[in-house]
Amino acid sequence: MVVEVRPTRGDILARTHYKLLCRVSGADVFLVWYTNDRDGVVVTPDERVLCFGSEGALVEHAQKLHVTLSEHRPVVHDLDAVDAWAQAPTADPLDCRKLLLAWNFFGDVARSTPSHAKAFEQAEAHLDALYDKLFLGTKPTSLPAESNASSAVWSGAEIERLSEVMRRGLELFRTTMIHAG
Repeated sequence: MVVEVRPTRGDILARTHYKLLCRVSGADVFLVWYTNDRDGVVVTPDERVLCFGSEGALVEHAQKLHVTLSEHRPVVHDLDAVDAWAQAPTADPLDCRKLLLAWNFFGDVARSTPSHAKAFEQAEAHLDALYDKLFLGTKPTSLPAESNASSAVWSGAEIERLSEVMRRGLELFRTTMIHAG
């Protein structure tokens, strides 16, 4: 099935488009992620995330839309691992990088599918401090070593809130994705 998306010429010119790979429900799917003032994923007019079964199918579809994809290797989002953690959340071990990558991805999906995003947005509302703690747990090299929170103690409440964000994000992505090729 070929789904046509008609972004405006201004949208296409203002965005840099990337291939993104998600491992979800035991399958690999490719989609287009873009960045500009607002990051997002390419969706249909009814806010369904276009997913492809192969990188080749994704590239072919992007060419039909006259969208140039960056040559960077696709970023891999292992949503199955995130799902497994969210179903039995624990602070030990806590893969901050994987969870932060997923949280950012779910936020981009939410911005691209606003009519479907209410439950995710409610789950992540007012959690800036938790997001920041997760970010610091990735050991960012741009910050002084003393601001690193990789050895931070995570409370049970924080772990539960984080797992709720992940579950709602997974639900959002699974309910909005459409296999386009």
